[in-house]
Amino acid sequence: SPPMNITDSNNKNYYQLGLKLQQPYNQLKNITIILKNATFDNEIFMNENDIKIPLKYNSTYTLSIPETIEMSKNEFRGVFLKWSDGYNSNQRNLTMNENVELYAMYKPQYYLEVTSDVGKPIGSGWYNSSEKAEFSINPLSGLFLLKSFDHWSKDHPGITDINIPSGFINMDGPKEIHAEWDYDLAFLGLLSGILATSLTIAGLIRPILRKITRRREQTSIRCIKCNTLNLSTSKHCNQCGTKLEII
Repeated sequence: SPPMNITDSNNKNYYQLGLKLQQPYNQLKNITIILKNATFDNEIFMNENDIKIPLKYNSTYTLSIPETIEMSKNEFRGVFLKWSDGYNSNQRNLTMNENVELYAMYKPQYYLEVTSDVGKPIGSGWYNSSEKAEFSINPLSGLFLLKSFDHWSKDHPGITDINIPSGFINMDGPKEIHAEWDYDLAFLGLLSGILATSLTIAGLIRPILRKITRRREQTSIRCIKCNTLNLSTSKHCNQCGTKLEII
């Protein structure tokens, strides 16, 4: 193709570089495109769907566009896929030997947020559109008041089963799921049983200890001076030395 009918003050010819972005990313304003060579370094803002840039013919330029375009924070973004001519890097070199039309293609990704008031949920992050995202959480949490996982709430449509602590969800849009918990009744029952058993054992031991104490007193001699208990075989008080007499 012959050069465009565009000239600068030195009457040098130019070719045209046309750039387009895939929908819906072309709806965003001021997406920065960097275009430079040895004598040209410029940032171009795509404020419309289709832009035309005159570039000096037979010159090589470096073209860079954003690798990621965020449409809405932590919800929806586009990740660079390839150019319309098959080149798959967001940064490339262009030698302007003809008019060039390039179309930047992006793949959509959606954000999955996995939350819980207790425990450490796994699975939050970006996923490709229609991808099956995996998530999980430990089904038990706590020490003395043990809680057990009950179900997933919020954006649960698309979850394989909301009643189990791990699974998959279809990422056909941004999703948020939240783990709901309940007290583990089985654990509380076990704890109550242990407590009741402890009280029963204590009740059985207490009269035995009383009997041992009484028997000890019956086989001992109490000093009439200092009131100290001594072994029945002792002749003098271990505390004050007074001679012991059985009363």
